[in-house]
Amino acid sequence: MDGAIADAVMECCVTDNQRKVVRVLLENGWNVSGAARQLNCSRDKVKSIANRIAAKALKKGIDPRIGLNADQPGFSVKGTSTLYDCRTGEPVLRWVKANVETETAADQIKSFLEDFIEGIRGKSPTVSGPEHCDEDLLAVYPLGDPHFGMLAVADECGDNFDLKIAEATLVEGIDRLIESAPPAKQALFISLGDLLHINDSRYVTPSSEHRLDVDTRFQRVYSTARKTMGLCIQRLLQKHETIEVWMMPGNHDPDVSIAIADGLDAFFHNEDRVMVRCSPSWFAYKKFGKVLIGATHGDKAKPQNLPLVMATDRPEDWGSTQFRYWYCGHIHHKAVLEEPGVVVESFRTLAAKDAWHAAMGYRSGRDLNCIIHHRDYGEIERHRCDIATMVGKIAKVTGK
Repeated sequence: MDGAIADAVMECCVTDNQRKVVRVLLENGWNVSGAARQLNCSRDKVKSIANRIAAKALKKGIDPRIGLNADQPGFSVKGTSTLYDCRTGEPVLRWVKANVETETAADQIKSFLEDFIEGIRGKSPTVSGPEHCDEDLLAVYPLGDPHFGMLAVADECGDNFDLKIAEATLVEGIDRLIESAPPAKQALFISLGDLLHINDSRYVTPSSEHRLDVDTRFQRVYSTARKTMGLCIQRLLQKHETIEVWMMPGNHDPDVSIAIADGLDAFFHNEDRVMVRCSPSWFAYKKFGKVLIGATHGDKAKPQNLPLVMATDRPEDWGSTQFRYWYCGHIHHKAVLEEPGVVVESFRTLAAKDAWHAAMGYRSGRDLNCIIHHRDYGEIERHRCDIATMVGKIAKVTGK
């Protein structure tokens, strides 16, 4: 096969495992059985990768099975016919049957995620759990709008902020809270939405299409946010017996937040102590003894309507609990609304102000909290880490 065509086929691979298999397939003339024997793995596994990469290559006008390069923008190959010279056995003419390319952006994203997730499935390291836990306690770690990928400059916005600072801030904050929190058996780790500042490579808000100040490329933002969340979960596993993870969609990241959840679920596939919620719903609930907790980003239903939403969505849990809480993000500042039977709380952001928020006069603080619930008494204590106390440590880590 022509070297340029082989390189184009290799570009269709996403994971190292795919590259390894495809390289052997190309060496064996795309013979699945031969490649499986050489790799010492099952034929079905090699066939699955071969079919997936071949389908991607065909969309680029390349058939790795015969080395065809029929690159035509907007078309995909669906079949070929070849005329051979009966005397020499060499191909003389080749016909290409093509379809108009109809793959949607959603199909492309789905294909990327399938390949990406396959490469990280079950790769989380084994983490030793705590020797002692209090089964009557639940530790909740709500993240208020971390905005990974946002860019801010101190001269304009008051503080510097970029991807490295977002990563260091979240990890340092979680470490501090873990040190001070009691050894609750269960932990609930909630991203209240807008974990990412951007939903895709357009760098605008999905609904209003407001232009955003972004640090680096989308793929790097996604990868860094997912890895940072994974690192925080590993730290939490050292303190708590089980971790439940909620990735709530926000107005900045309604789609990619679900992709982050799928990635974390795959990464911790072999870790029974971690449960990742992979639902696209804007509302999530957890019952813990007499405690009922709900979470949502906060840009949809109004705070005063959330108690009725909870009662309607979870009537049995509502009737069997005494202490009920809503945790929200979105507004970037602390706000508490206490209604009969329910407390609705919005949490501060972890991120600095971007240019728009700075110009509009927003000046809320930045912090991270760990809230301790007792199964019979509701919230019994709270641990708070102010971002201002971590500036020196973050500067050492990031060099900024």
